[in-house]
Amino acid sequence: MKIKSKSFLCIALILILGVVTVIVSEKIIFTKDGNNKNVNSELAYIDFNSKEFQQDFAKVLEEEYGPNYQQIVAKNVESTLTANEINEMFVSNTTNELEYPDYIGGIYINDDNKLVVQIKQNEVPSSNQSSYSSYNAVLSADDDMLTEYVSHSYNELEDIYELLNNSVSQSSVSSNVTVFYIDVIKNHVIVELLDNSVDKQNEFKEVVIDSDIIEFKQGSEPTLEAYNTGQGTYNCTIGFRAKLGSTTGFVTAGHCVSSLSIGSSYSSYGTLRAYQQGGNVDAAFIQTSTTINSTLQYPVYPVTSLSTTAGYVPNLIVGTMVGKSGKATHGTSGKITSLSATWNGSDSSGDAGITITKMIQADYNSDHGDSGSPVFTINGGTLIGVHRGTSQGLKYSSNYNYIKTALGINIY
Repeated sequence: MKIKSKSFLCIALILILGVVTVIVSEKIIFTKDGNNKNVNSELAYIDFNSKEFQQDFAKVLEEEYGPNYQQIVAKNVESTLTANEINEMFVSNTTNELEYPDYIGGIYINDDNKLVVQIKQNEVPSSNQSSYSSYNAVLSADDDMLTEYVSHSYNELEDIYELLNNSVSQSSVSSNVTVFYIDVIKNHVIVELLDNSVDKQNEFKEVVIDSDIIEFKQGSEPTLEAYNTGQGTYNCTIGFRAKLGSTTGFVTAGHCVSSLSIGSSYSSYGTLRAYQQGGNVDAAFIQTSTTINSTLQYPVYPVTSLSTTAGYVPNLIVGTMVGKSGKATHGTSGKITSLSATWNGSDSSGDAGITITKMIQADYNSDHGDSGSPVFTINGGTLIGVHRGTSQGLKYSSNYNYIKTALGINIY
């Protein structure tokens, strides 16, 4: 698949404290009396009422998708909804986790925005087995759906991915592994190596595992997309407003506050109350003294505002269109490329040794200053994650579900 970042919707995020609206991307405060002044601030708030932004949105949509962009987005949404219906058939009643049968290799949306269901043929149930009815229901879910036969079940891919999570960071080859992830489209687990020579691949096979499910690719040092201000904080973007119990505030990326301790002031914006950078989360909750009156707005089709709901695994599909709103690159869009990705410790921004697992990987555009940006589905504007950084052109964000559990927060 040819991956291409797609600029999509310029997105707006405001914070109103009294009469002041901060537009950090322009480094200007617009005051009520109209007198403007320059500021140097660490967080991004963009005025969603800007006529310039709204005009740019329409231009970006037409340039990237052409005059038929509405139909293109609608087809992607339709395929995503059909995939959701299939996935709901396999959500465990006890764990609420997606548990595919062994005959499913994966589900994704292709470049034509058509749904593709992968089948492992030697696991297909016979007509007299109880699982045949669900198999038949999958194949008949959509007349426009494509079927693809693959060598490995999704369960096999997950098993290898979890084995890597449990072994790579503790192994002697860890420093050569940058990221690894499930690539549903290729029906493989991809392992990116700084030194991708045959000798180093063989070393990995000897130390970790030798499996035909694994495909090696050239890697590079992953990069956190925050600027160090040199004052104990980083230049980042607010992800979303949230509550910790009855306390109001906002969530941003955890590495944006990695030099602070709980209870410390985060510049003039509030107080750090919860933080995690490790496991499957890179996020922090900042308590504010004033209730944040902020919302993401989309003046152009298909979303008018970010919903107050968050996505969970069965509602996320490889190939689903997503967007992100950040200080550096404003609103951009792309597609999910993996739902199980691991950032393995080292990076070029000073946080060596920190591994984040089970991240969402996508191909939207981003740059330094976008750390902490909200990542969301184009369909309905549902929050799914918080942006962390980039590796080999692909973008990584922490899944909202894990952030919610780790920090004990909720969106509102």
